[in-house]
Amino acid sequence: MLTLEAVAARLGVAKITVRRMADRGELPCYRIGARQDRRFKLSDVEAYLVQRREVGKPGKAPKEFRFD
Repeated sequence: MLTLEAVAARLGVAKITVRRMADRGELPCYRIGARQDRRFKLSDVEAYLVQRREVGKPGKAPKEFRFD
């Protein structure tokens, strides 16, 4: 399981961005301990990265982002 800081570093974003992604359901997280710290599975983070790469490929963008 990865910490919030580790995920932020892997994705190249701020910690608050990772929190917001988890809150929106874009990136699954697990809450642990009395403080309810977030933990992320490496496989979920990798799947998110693959999904983002697929969106960036020609012809894979959602319709609202197409300009044809």
